[in-house]
Amino acid sequence: MARDPKIVKLRKIMKEKMGPEEIGRMGGKMEDHFKPWLCGACIFLKDARTCRAFPEGIPEEIWEGRVSHDKPYPGDNGIRFVRISPRNMSE
Repeated sequence: MARDPKIVKLRKIMKEKMGPEEIGRMGGKMEDHFKPWLCGACIFLKDARTCRAFPEGIPEEIWEGRVSHDKPYPGDNGIRFVRISPRNMSE
């Protein structure tokens, strides 16, 4: 079975950004917790549910993909979604 290279890359990035304890607490597959089209693909994601825009916790509607964070959102500290790319991987 061929593995989607985007999911493989996402899994690698999440393992680098999160420690084994945090991954273990999540349970299930990482893809169930990190929506690859939003938070899981953003350079500002810090851990399971926080980022530079929302250090106290990513709002549920953004986390679940019901609202895109490419436009201003209350409490986002002026920081918007920026997709991970080879150019910004080291940030």
